[in-house]
Amino acid sequence: MHELGFTHCQTEHAVFYCYKDEDTLIVVVDVDNLTMEGNLQNTIATFKQQLGCIFKIKYLGKLHWLLGMQVKQDHTACTISFSQCAYIDKMLEKFGLHDARPLSSLLDLHHTLTSSQSPATPCQYDDMCVVPYHETIGSLMYAVLGMHPDIAFSVSFLSQFMQNPGRPHWEAVKRVFRYLKGMQDHSLVIGSSGHLK
Repeated sequence: MHELGFTHCQTEHAVFYCYKDEDTLIVVVDVDNLTMEGNLQNTIATFKQQLGCIFKIKYLGKLHWLLGMQVKQDHTACTISFSQCAYIDKMLEKFGLHDARPLSSLLDLHHTLTSSQSPATPCQYDDMCVVPYHETIGSLMYAVLGMHPDIAFSVSFLSQFMQNPGRPHWEAVKRVFRYLKGMQDHSLVIGSSGHLK
Protein backbone atom coordinates (compact mmCIF):
# COMPACT_ATOMS: atom_id res chain seq x y z
CA MET A 1 0.00 0.00 0.00
CA HIS A 2 2.88 2.34 0.76
CA GLU A 3 4.43 1.61 -2.64
CA LEU A 4 1.14 2.62 -4.27
CA GLY A 5 1.23 5.99 -2.50
CA PHE A 6 -1.08 5.26 0.43
CA THR A 7 -0.71 6.53 3.98
CA HIS A 8 -1.47 4.25 6.91
CA CYS A 9 -4.12 5.69 9.24
CA GLN A 10 -2.64 6.04 12.72
CA THR A 11 -5.89 5.52 14.61
CA GLU A 12 -7.39 2.70 12.50
CA HIS A 13 -4.67 0.24 11.49
CA ALA A 14 -6.79 -1.42 8.78
CA VAL A 15 -7.37 1.87 6.94
CA PHE A 16 -5.18 3.39 4.21
CA TYR A 17 -5.82 6.63 2.38
CA CYS A 18 -4.43 8.53 -0.58
CA TYR A 19 -5.06 12.20 -1.42
CA LYS A 20 -3.79 13.53 -4.75
CA ASP A 21 -5.01 16.94 -5.84
CA GLU A 22 -8.81 16.53 -5.95
CA ASP A 23 -8.70 12.72 -5.83
CA THR A 24 -9.47 10.85 -2.63
CA LEU A 25 -9.26 7.10 -2.16
CA ILE A 26 -9.78 5.27 1.14
CA VAL A 27 -9.12 1.52 1.43
CA VAL A 28 -10.08 -0.69 4.37
CA VAL A 29 -8.25 -4.01 4.65
CA ASP A 30 -9.81 -7.07 6.29
CA VAL A 31 -7.45 -10.06 5.94
CA ASP A 32 -7.63 -10.69 2.18
CA ASN A 33 -10.62 -8.44 1.45
CA LEU A 34 -10.44 -4.77 0.51
CA THR A 35 -13.24 -2.25 0.70
CA MET A 36 -12.59 0.99 -1.12
CA GLU A 37 -14.31 4.30 -1.61
CA GLY A 38 -13.22 7.28 -3.67
CA ASN A 39 -14.65 10.40 -5.17
CA LEU A 40 -13.68 9.50 -8.76
CA GLN A 41 -14.35 6.18 -10.51
CA ASN A 42 -11.19 6.37 -12.61
CA THR A 43 -9.11 6.68 -9.42
CA ILE A 44 -10.69 3.46 -8.11
CA ALA A 45 -10.20 1.75 -11.49
CA THR A 46 -6.52 2.77 -11.57
CA PHE A 47 -5.96 1.43 -8.05
CA LYS A 48 -7.61 -1.90 -8.92
CA GLN A 49 -5.43 -2.15 -12.04
CA GLN A 50 -2.26 -1.42 -10.03
CA LEU A 51 -3.25 -3.97 -7.39
CA GLY A 52 -4.05 -6.53 -10.09
CA CYS A 53 -0.47 -6.26 -11.33
CA ILE A 54 0.77 -7.32 -7.88
CA PHE A 55 -1.89 -9.80 -6.72
CA LYS A 56 -4.52 -12.00 -8.29
CA ILE A 57 -7.72 -10.14 -7.42
CA LYS A 58 -11.44 -10.63 -7.89
CA TYR A 59 -13.79 -7.65 -7.96
CA LEU A 60 -17.02 -8.45 -6.09
CA GLY A 61 -18.95 -5.35 -7.18
CA LYS A 62 -20.55 -2.65 -5.09
CA LEU A 63 -20.44 -3.01 -1.34
CA HIS A 64 -23.61 -4.55 0.09
CA TRP A 65 -22.23 -6.48 3.10
CA LEU A 66 -19.31 -5.71 5.39
CA LEU A 67 -18.40 -7.90 8.40
CA GLY A 68 -21.99 -9.10 8.76
CA MET A 69 -23.50 -5.63 8.35
CA GLN A 70 -25.76 -4.71 5.48
CA VAL A 71 -24.60 -1.56 3.68
CA LYS A 72 -26.93 0.64 1.63
CA GLN A 73 -25.88 3.73 -0.30
CA ASP A 74 -28.34 6.44 -1.26
CA HIS A 75 -26.58 8.61 -3.83
CA THR A 76 -29.54 11.01 -4.09
CA ALA A 77 -29.56 11.76 -0.36
CA CYS A 78 -25.74 11.40 -0.12
CA THR A 79 -26.04 8.91 2.74
CA ILE A 80 -24.76 5.47 3.59
CA SER A 81 -26.54 3.24 6.10
CA PHE A 82 -25.42 0.20 8.07
CA SER A 83 -27.71 -2.45 9.55
CA GLN A 84 -27.16 -5.63 11.58
CA CYS A 85 -30.70 -6.87 10.96
CA ALA A 86 -29.56 -10.12 9.31
CA TYR A 87 -27.03 -10.80 12.09
CA ILE A 88 -29.66 -10.24 14.78
CA ASP A 89 -32.11 -12.52 12.93
CA LYS A 90 -29.45 -15.22 12.74
CA MET A 91 -28.70 -14.96 16.47
CA LEU A 92 -32.38 -15.00 17.43
CA GLU A 93 -32.85 -18.15 15.35
CA LYS A 94 -29.68 -19.77 16.70
CA PHE A 95 -30.67 -19.29 20.33
CA GLY A 96 -34.34 -20.17 19.86
CA LEU A 97 -35.58 -16.61 20.45
CA HIS A 98 -36.95 -15.82 16.99
CA ASP A 99 -40.55 -15.86 18.24
CA ALA A 100 -39.74 -13.79 21.34
CA ARG A 101 -41.78 -10.66 21.90
CA PRO A 102 -39.79 -7.46 21.07
CA LEU A 103 -39.06 -5.00 23.87
CA SER A 104 -38.38 -1.27 23.81
CA SER A 105 -36.19 -1.23 26.94
CA LEU A 106 -33.16 -3.20 28.07
CA LEU A 107 -32.69 -4.52 31.61
CA ASP A 108 -35.59 -4.43 34.02
CA LEU A 109 -34.59 -1.88 36.66
CA HIS A 110 -36.97 -3.47 39.19
CA HIS A 111 -35.02 -6.74 39.26
CA THR A 112 -31.57 -6.75 40.82
CA LEU A 113 -29.04 -9.22 39.46
CA THR A 114 -26.36 -10.52 41.82
CA SER A 115 -24.00 -13.47 42.12
CA SER A 116 -26.27 -14.85 44.88
CA GLN A 117 -28.64 -15.87 42.05
CA SER A 118 -25.99 -18.18 40.58
CA PRO A 119 -26.51 -21.96 40.83
CA ALA A 120 -25.66 -23.41 44.22
CA THR A 121 -27.11 -26.94 44.06
CA PRO A 122 -26.39 -29.85 41.68
CA CYS A 123 -29.91 -29.56 40.29
CA GLN A 124 -29.41 -25.86 39.53
CA TYR A 125 -26.03 -26.56 37.90
CA ASP A 126 -27.61 -29.27 35.72
CA ASP A 127 -30.39 -26.86 34.75
CA MET A 128 -27.90 -24.19 33.61
CA CYS A 129 -25.35 -26.46 31.89
CA VAL A 130 -27.53 -26.61 28.76
CA VAL A 131 -27.94 -22.81 28.57
CA PRO A 132 -25.61 -21.17 25.97
CA TYR A 133 -24.84 -18.19 28.23
CA HIS A 134 -21.21 -17.71 27.12
CA GLU A 135 -22.10 -17.98 23.44
CA THR A 136 -24.94 -15.46 23.69
CA ILE A 137 -22.73 -12.95 25.53
CA GLY A 138 -20.11 -13.32 22.78
CA SER A 139 -22.76 -12.75 20.11
CA LEU A 140 -24.03 -9.67 21.92
CA MET A 141 -20.48 -8.31 22.21
CA TYR A 142 -20.16 -8.47 18.41
CA ALA A 143 -23.44 -6.53 18.11
CA VAL A 144 -21.99 -3.90 20.48
CA LEU A 145 -18.87 -3.54 18.33
CA GLY A 146 -20.90 -3.35 15.14
CA MET A 147 -24.02 -1.25 15.49
CA HIS A 148 -25.34 -1.37 19.03
CA PRO A 149 -23.33 0.60 21.57
CA ASP A 150 -26.73 1.10 23.27
CA ILE A 151 -26.46 -2.42 24.75
CA ALA A 152 -22.80 -2.06 25.84
CA PHE A 153 -23.53 -1.46 29.53
CA SER A 154 -26.04 -4.32 29.76
CA VAL A 155 -23.72 -6.79 28.01
CA SER A 156 -20.76 -5.73 30.14
CA PHE A 157 -22.85 -6.10 33.30
CA LEU A 158 -24.21 -9.52 32.27
CA SER A 159 -20.73 -10.76 31.33
CA GLN A 160 -19.78 -10.48 35.03
CA PHE A 161 -21.87 -13.61 35.64
CA MET A 162 -20.25 -15.76 32.94
CA GLN A 163 -18.38 -17.85 35.53
CA ASN A 164 -21.59 -19.18 37.04
CA PRO A 165 -24.77 -17.75 35.46
CA GLY A 166 -28.15 -18.46 36.98
CA ARG A 167 -31.68 -18.40 35.57
CA PRO A 168 -32.24 -14.69 36.40
CA HIS A 169 -29.05 -13.82 34.49
CA TRP A 170 -30.19 -15.91 31.52
CA GLU A 171 -33.60 -14.19 31.54
CA ALA A 172 -31.80 -10.83 31.45
CA VAL A 173 -29.71 -11.96 28.44
CA LYS A 174 -32.90 -13.00 26.65
CA ARG A 175 -34.33 -9.58 27.43
CA VAL A 176 -31.37 -7.94 25.63
CA PHE A 177 -32.08 -10.11 22.58
CA ARG A 178 -35.74 -9.12 22.74
CA TYR A 179 -34.66 -5.46 22.82
CA LEU A 180 -32.45 -6.03 19.74
CA LYS A 181 -35.39 -7.65 17.99
CA GLY A 182 -37.38 -4.48 18.63
CA MET A 183 -34.52 -2.39 17.21
CA GLN A 184 -33.98 -4.48 14.06
CA ASP A 185 -35.42 -1.91 11.69
CA HIS A 186 -33.04 0.79 12.93
CA SER A 187 -29.94 1.65 10.89
CA LEU A 188 -26.89 3.77 11.43
CA VAL A 189 -27.06 6.46 8.74
CA ILE A 190 -24.13 8.71 7.88
CA GLY A 191 -24.68 11.83 5.77
CA SER A 192 -22.30 13.45 3.31
CA SER A 193 -21.08 15.79 6.05
CA GLY A 194 -20.00 12.77 8.10
CA HIS A 195 -22.67 13.34 10.72
CA LEU A 196 -24.76 10.47 12.08
CA LYS A 197 -28.50 10.62 11.51
